Amino acid sequence: MTRELRRLVLALGVALLPALVDPGAAARAAALHPMAGSAFPWFVPAHGLLLYLWAPAVVVSSLLLCLAPGLLLALALGQARDPGRWLLWGLAWTMPVLSLPAAALEAAAGAPLRGGRFAALCLLLGGAAAALLVTRARRRQPLPLPWQAPHAGTTMALLLGLPFLVLSALAPKFHWESFNGDGVHAYESARLVLHQGLPFWPAEVPDLASFPGLTSMLFAYPASWLIRLLGELEVAARAPFVLGLGALLAAILALADQGRAHPLGRGERLLAAAGLLPLVLALAFSATYHPYAADLAMPAAQDTLFMALFLAFILSVEEGRARSAAGMLALALLALPSASLLAGLWLAALLAWKRPLPARPLLAAAGVWLGLALLLAAAPGALGLLGLPAPGGEYGLSGLASRFRYLQFSDLGRVAFWVIPSGILPALTILAWRRLDGTARALCAVGWAYGLLFYVQAFISLHHFIPAMILPLAAFWRTFPGASSRRRWGLRAGLAVCLLAACWLSLPASGRLYTASRTVGSTVEDRAGGYDRMEMAAFQRSLLLLALLPYDFDPRVPAGSYGGNPHAWRFYAERAPATAGSPVYILTGPEAGASMEAERVVSDAAGTLWLRSRQAWQEHLALRHPTPAGAPAYILPRGVLLRRPDEVDSFRIFDLKQGRWLDAASGS
Repeated sequence: MTRELRRLVLALGVALLPALVDPGAAARAAALHPMAGSAFPWFVPAHGLLLYLWAPAVVVSSLLLCLAPGLLLALALGQARDPGRWLLWGLAWTMPVLSLPAAALEAAAGAPLRGGRFAALCLLLGGAAAALLVTRARRRQPLPLPWQAPHAGTTMALLLGLPFLVLSALAPKFHWESFNGDGVHAYESARLVLHQGLPFWPAEVPDLASFPGLTSMLFAYPASWLIRLLGELEVAARAPFVLGLGALLAAILALADQGRAHPLGRGERLLAAAGLLPLVLALAFSATYHPYAADLAMPAAQDTLFMALFLAFILSVEEGRARSAAGMLALALLALPSASLLAGLWLAALLAWKRPLPARPLLAAAGVWLGLALLLAAAPGALGLLGLPAPGGEYGLSGLASRFRYLQFSDLGRVAFWVIPSGILPALTILAWRRLDGTARALCAVGWAYGLLFYVQAFISLHHFIPAMILPLAAFWRTFPGASSRRRWGLRAGLAVCLLAACWLSLPASGRLYTASRTVGSTVEDRAGGYDRMEMAAFQRSLLLLALLPYDFDPRVPAGSYGGNPHAWRFYAERAPATAGSPVYILTGPEAGASMEAERVVSDAAGTLWLRSRQAWQEHLALRHPTPAGAPAYILPRGVLLRRPDEVDSFRIFDLKQGRWLDAASGS
């Protein structure tokens, strides 16, 4: 055991070296952003070593540095009998073990914990977990070791290799593409964690205050770790997507091997990893409300993390581990409110097809759900007493219930929203119903039930179907080992063909990167300051830009005008080089006098907006980018994405409240 622990420390030390010796690699990759506007920004051989090899290695190493305390703790507690479980329980432990001490130290110091100091905290916490591991080993307590599991080397290589491959292949999207509204909201919420420990916004910034809430806040913590380590960069908010992706693969493989005498072989594990590529393409390019581009920071990073945790909850229930089930469900409930719906569907499926019923973990999960419901009720008052903002209410019960007011039944193309990203063949696993065990039946049934539940809603987005994309994948790989050798070869070939087709169908119609937020933001200057200290007045002042430039969801956008997000413009205003030239838009405090050669546009309690060049302003309004975003197979009308019945003419809508069909394209 001692020799194996020494090897572990050596391997982990080597893996952490890129993050420790060169954390600035991500900033150097981001500094190449002028290449985003080139004819083909996806391949830049002149900077290939940095962009496609070293920067991805540093980002993956940074994620491992953050995960080190949780990984070592999971090992010490005997929760790492294979690489998949090791990553899942390591991630689960890292959430509180790293985030709580960081918040406590920041509160004590009155300043964010960044760079080398945060890296030192990760190493200190990792050292404490390693000490516990060594103590248990010296007491000769038997500890399962993940590298002793069948095909452990292949699994570990895939869990590290898939995130690295995605970071490398989509490097321009991670480092150079401008934030859209969802992306910058995710980023700023994560940055808020560094200043107050929680990602909740005060009501003074109304367009940010509704999100996140208590049941949607977990995504902000992995992003906050990377902001501390890598700096205030787009990739810090987007890289948690590959963390969730690795955890998702870990959960799928663990569920596939659970209770099986013959686990997946090396080839099947490689195919399982490849099976996530259509999902990656769909989320990277098509899962968005934005007219121009999807942003990996939101919803992709949030949804993959959530599904990994929910599959880990299912795994815990299957193994009868009550405490693990309770912990994983608690984290899933903090990641997305969909956890309650999925947990209810899962319980119904177990009642129908699982014997004997795993009573203890289900009772523990019920206790967690009840506890969180009580916490939700008490949170606003408790946070108010502490002087902190209340959680956002975007995912409140009233908002979720309102989704079922408007229904449709004829838009059959929506089935492709969960069939194609799953790789096509896995979505059809339900057709082999008689060959499925109880768990695989439950996975298929819940996946399809969830997909159909959103299918009938008139107003949807692609990311609503993510559970329906992923649960059939888990069912497919759980069923695959039971096939005969001849059937297995046929399934491999069929899966490979379907994966290629799904990847092709998930490619975006345009390969251009969205850069307009940077173009506009680099011409904004805020002379009142406060952004670096997360002063709310700075965010309120950013909203003044809407007097000249519309939101991206404005009805005039995209056909009649460019539109974006004021907080994205503000993000790039802070990063505009000093040599960029005279600003077009100037933000000042409310009492500031007239700016030289600028006209006052609007003023309120937060500040004043000045315009220096009407010609430049008109040029910004005339900016155009290929639209709609994403692959043709996933395109939704703007009226469907933005809940505008009067703009929908591709299907009929039934209004439950009025009890009648709405007239096409009138909303009446």
